[in-house]
Amino acid sequence: MADEPVPVVLELGCGVRPTAGAVHHDRIAHSPQVDVAHDLNQLPWPWADEAFDEVLAFDVLEHLTLEVAQWLDEAWRILRPGGRLRLRLPAFDNPVSYRDPTHKRVFHDETFYYWQPGHPLHEHYGHFYFAEAGRWWTVAHVTRANPDPRYGIGDLVFELHKYAGTGDEGQGQEALAQANPQRAPPPDIAIKEVPSNSN
Repeated sequence: MADEPVPVVLELGCGVRPTAGAVHHDRIAHSPQVDVAHDLNQLPWPWADEAFDEVLAFDVLEHLTLEVAQWLDEAWRILRPGGRLRLRLPAFDNPVSYRDPTHKRVFHDETFYYWQPGHPLHEHYGHFYFAEAGRWWTVAHVTRANPDPRYGIGDLVFELHKYAGTGDEGQGQEALAQANPQRAPPPDIAIKEVPSNSN
């Protein structure tokens, strides 16, 4: 039996704790571990279409001046069909999310359902807001990490899967039931429980 191919993983904003085995990106080449230095606010990103099986972005994308739809579309572009995007982002209900002056926005548990065909937020809003791009996602998991000891509230951790359909064929309750997210990551997902790189 042939060995399974090793997934090609890109880590955006690797900081000083890079994930082993990934292609490491950061805004500047601050150390030899950075494979690609690029300001993510500059589009397009310097990777080919469908270059990666997985993209990691822990404590990164909240610092961009781009609209969420812009960086989400770029992640969709560089992921292969079915590829996954793993994010750690500041939560709206965590007071510490507002401490960092470089945070451009905070996020809600349901933010990315606007891009998930079959979800009411997509059917009523996202389907129209983002129709021109037509780059949709499935929200596989939403959980919390790194709770602040003062408040007991942590960051939001998302796993999104690149959706290969058009977004029209998945409307209705049947598709919503099939896409219903679990509230914890599967065993093969290891979220780094470490202080963020920039907070």
